[in-house]
Amino acid sequence: MSLGVCIGTMFLVGLTGGIATGKSTVSDLLKSKNIPVIDADVIARQLVDNDRQVQRAILKAFGPSVFSEDGTKVERDKLGSIVFSDPSKRKILNGIVHPVVFRRIAGQIFRNFLEGQPFVVMDIPLLFETRTMLWFVSDVIVVNCSQEVQLSRLLKRNPDLTREAAISRIEAQLPLATKVARATIVIDNERDNGFESLDEQVETCLIKLRKKAQNRFRWSVTELSEAELQELRKTDAWLPSEATRRCLLEGDKSAFNPTMPRILAPPAPIDITDPLRRELTLRYRSESKADSIRPVITADMVSQDTDGLVDLIRGRWFHAALDMTGRLLAACGHASETGAELTPFTAQLWLIRFVLLKQTQQYELLENELSTFDRLDNPDVYFEYDPIAYKGRKGSMIPFSLRLLHAELPHYLKRSSEALDRLYFLSAVVSRMITNLTSEYTEDGRDNCPSEDYKISSLMLWRRREAKILSICLSIYLSLKDYPSAIDTVYQMIEKLKPLGEHRFLYGTLGRIYMGFGDVETAEKMFTEALVDLPPDLKSTKVQRLMFNAMVQIGYGRFDDAKRSFREVLQLDPTNVTAANNQAVCLHFTSQIDESIRILESLTTPFNQQPFEASGRQTVPRFDTTSPPALHDTVISNLAVLHEAESDRSQTKKLRVLERIAGLAGENVSFSSFRLPNSTVP
Repeated sequence: MSLGVCIGTMFLVGLTGGIATGKSTVSDLLKSKNIPVIDADVIARQLVDNDRQVQRAILKAFGPSVFSEDGTKVERDKLGSIVFSDPSKRKILNGIVHPVVFRRIAGQIFRNFLEGQPFVVMDIPLLFETRTMLWFVSDVIVVNCSQEVQLSRLLKRNPDLTREAAISRIEAQLPLATKVARATIVIDNERDNGFESLDEQVETCLIKLRKKAQNRFRWSVTELSEAELQELRKTDAWLPSEATRRCLLEGDKSAFNPTMPRILAPPAPIDITDPLRRELTLRYRSESKADSIRPVITADMVSQDTDGLVDLIRGRWFHAALDMTGRLLAACGHASETGAELTPFTAQLWLIRFVLLKQTQQYELLENELSTFDRLDNPDVYFEYDPIAYKGRKGSMIPFSLRLLHAELPHYLKRSSEALDRLYFLSAVVSRMITNLTSEYTEDGRDNCPSEDYKISSLMLWRRREAKILSICLSIYLSLKDYPSAIDTVYQMIEKLKPLGEHRFLYGTLGRIYMGFGDVETAEKMFTEALVDLPPDLKSTKVQRLMFNAMVQIGYGRFDDAKRSFREVLQLDPTNVTAANNQAVCLHFTSQIDESIRILESLTTPFNQQPFEASGRQTVPRFDTTSPPALHDTVISNLAVLHEAESDRSQTKKLRVLERIAGLAGENVSFSSFRLPNSTVP
């Protein structure tokens, strides 16, 4: 069993600090409260004292001077004086001891996993420095104190140590301030006699960890009730191919190769892959200048688990999140040459990784890694393949969204016909499942529908999924400017969603398509149809009517009238970015380019950076500047086009926009939207 299997059901907590900060005291407190603690120092001492292979390696690297007179025991003080004064020697010793220590730690983690422990604390002094185990911990506890107290304790503990030697040992480690900044829990151990306070802090820490353990994902399918199994059956349902269906019925596990997905590229740090920071570095030829403009967030800065992954995605740090998926999948065994078996948990991780690869436009790598899933139809991706492990569960552990992504991917690799073939295959499968449901059977057609409520909710889910497939087909047709196929697809979507009463908005989509090839009259009819049955007094209805009217006016070339409609929208909804952007476009077509630029500059500038007039009164735009900046590729691209039309110094102005956006947290727009030429290494 790999370490990743253990951390799937039990999380790990790192305990670290600096030399003489009181980490061992905290470790003892945790042990006294029956918390499993794995002490890396104890393991290392045992290895140095008793492991003959380690001792031979130390003898070869450092000579007999660090051994006792009879040559049977390593004198740790002598060895310590060498390695703390010479970083190269310290690196050699770490290279000898650490790999064996980590193997012993992994063994102890596995034993605790078998005992059913919810979490294990790993007491590792050099957790941040070695980084090896950092990838596996969910939380990091750092025991902190001032440098003066740290030095005093170290000298008191080692009376033979000189002050200079003690300072050298402290400085040989990563600064405490750096560790504290990267901790999820900090324990203050400033007072020498503050045992009571220390105990209270440890108790508070344990409350947090126990609460996290209670909220962890429920892994054992045996815990699932019948109602939960039915809910999962709806979302997991899929129809296997005939060959796979026979294999599942006959239980013949030799007919297919197992599905063993694997990572084909090592995780990469964001400071290499983040496109905005890379461009700033190349343009200024200065790492420090790029750092001062672009805040660098890496996977190292969050907890090394799914919680950390969620934090990165919420913050829109997509490259760092991609890095984290690589670490988590590697921990689950998917970085090996042979890959690892798929589980429901890792299937969700793979889906997140693939979505992030799409988001960062790494399509070839996405296709290569998807290929390790084979056909997404091998018997072992269905729960029925292993009825013991997945008791009572039906369907496929491959998420529907992953199937969608697999079908859509060829379009991004300039193979649109292949993408459409895959999408229509998915649509045919879903159509069969809907037919089964309407015939009072379950999605796969094998059992009677459990209840009318089950049938209604499952039909709603799969009709929406069917419409989602068609919406991707629609996007492909529009990108190819195949308007007849696009219109036909929208009408298919209307038929699919009409039983749910969710089809009306699609007439607005039709109106935009007709606008796209200049049929304004038909577009106007479609816009009118989209508003049928909507409550006329609702603000959202009024906004929609004004937006449709503005588009029609643009179609007829009446930009002043369109501009007035967009202005009315902003009076009703000052946060409507689309209306503000379109108003700026209309201003450009009415030769008011300065006002157009001002609107888009304000849209993309945080409120606290908005310009002030000479009188000290802030310029008042026609939209809500207290909202977050509108970070959309279209808005940035429009602003870049306006700068090109307005000035010969457009490159400089676009670079200023790049710097402003790069200073905001997250990856919000693509570099291509700035319309700047790619920099090259000189």
